[in-house]
Amino acid sequence: MAVARDGASALMFDYNCMYRKYAYADIRHILSVLSKEAGAAFLDAYGPYSEMEKAFEDIFFPLTGLLSAYQMEVFPAWANAFMDMLRNGELTRRVNALVQFL
Repeated sequence: MAVARDGASALMFDYNCMYRKYAYADIRHILSVLSKEAGAAFLDAYGPYSEMEKAFEDIFFPLTGLLSAYQMEVFPAWANAFMDMLRNGELTRRVNALVQFL
């Protein structure tokens, strides 16, 4: 993302156009590397997005992370957050949020 020096505007670049996917996957990826303030500016500049895609991504990302982690010889530390979501009911809450779109 390129932001004007005065912060009045921003322009998003997407160099990951090797395959077609839903938009919120890119949004989640970008938000994961931005500060809270920069993320808010990004979302403001991005505009509307599909709430259904977000609800799907909120489940898909941690579940695929867990699947990947369990295929490794040693369970990686980065997957502990996903395990916590599974144990504390967060993934169940996210599934329920997605069900509203079905």
